[in-house]
Amino acid sequence: MSAATFHDPTNLTQLLSSLAALGKLRTLVLRRCDLTDDSMGSELEPLRRSRSLVTLDLADNKLTDSCAASLSLLARAIPTLRVLTMLPGNALSLSTLTKLREALGTK
Repeated sequence: MSAATFHDPTNLTQLLSSLAALGKLRTLVLRRCDLTDDSMGSELEPLRRSRSLVTLDLADNKLTDSCAASLSLLARAIPTLRVLTMLPGNALSLSTLTKLREALGTK
């Protein structure tokens, strides 16, 4: 599996655990999943084990600057992650977007 699009937040953690375990997922689109700042720590935790994810699209959710630290840690934990799409649809400041870009560039 090289790409997945998911629109139902029910059992998201279980789905992400399964996808991360496959080891072949390169692109994951989680647009319009009603993800919140609280989701970034717990629900996306399984992705930290991914060794193949290159692109993560989190646009059009309910994310704010409060999730910056969790997303930065996630970006640093996935060695292959190069693209993190956050806009449009999230309430993120330029400062937060800059921090996330820096987290991707530290690899």
